[in-house]
Amino acid sequence: MRNFIDKWKRYGWFSAVERSQFVLCSLALAVIYSWDQWGGAMFDFASGLQNFLRAFILVCFTLYVHHAFQRVIALKHGLRARNEVWWYGIIIGLMLVIVSQGDVKMLAVSSTLAFVLPIHRLGAFRYGANMSVIAKICLAGPFGNVLFASLIAVVDMFVSSPFLRELMLLNLVFAWWNMLPIPLLDGSKVLFWSRAVYALLFIGLSAYLALLLWFGFSSAILSIVIAIGITIFLSKKGWA
Repeated sequence: MRNFIDKWKRYGWFSAVERSQFVLCSLALAVIYSWDQWGGAMFDFASGLQNFLRAFILVCFTLYVHHAFQRVIALKHGLRARNEVWWYGIIIGLMLVIVSQGDVKMLAVSSTLAFVLPIHRLGAFRYGANMSVIAKICLAGPFGNVLFASLIAVVDMFVSSPFLRELMLLNLVFAWWNMLPIPLLDGSKVLFWSRAVYALLFIGLSAYLALLLWFGFSSAILSIVIAIGITIFLSKKGWA
């Protein structure tokens, strides 16, 4: 534990460049997420700005959880995760939300790279960042969002809050978009590592989102069961 804490202090926090990219990604996501929340039939700047700031706070939480989990798993494997802006994602996301008038909100604007920390990989099997390790690091992001959503669902049982429910749903939707098998997104690396793991997780996440969005079904107990199930499954697959 002491070794991990030391690695986190050295490599876990965002660098100056990564902080600026994090803010840029959060702003882009906030614009996409709040695109249709600038008034009804008439444009309302005050209401839109308020919704934009709310969206910015929501996506900051969501994006940080996503990348923080990836950094934790990377450090456990003697690697350092670096998150970068995915410009194509920002452009495509803006185009889709404009054309669809806010109906299609693509929430995938960043990618994850992994770099070797030489001292911490000495004596490791297959020295370097092999595909298996990279896939697990990338998968940690969506998994972190699902786990975070599960914790929010539990809290919401005792403190009913529209903000918490919106944050829960945003984390699940964000995880789904990043699990798409598009190059540079997390899902493409998981698919390349194991098609069986990818199919199981993506179908399960899609089914749960369908229950939430189309049938209004929400259950803290189900969220916890899903999070525990994913944890057990990944541990058997050599997650850590």
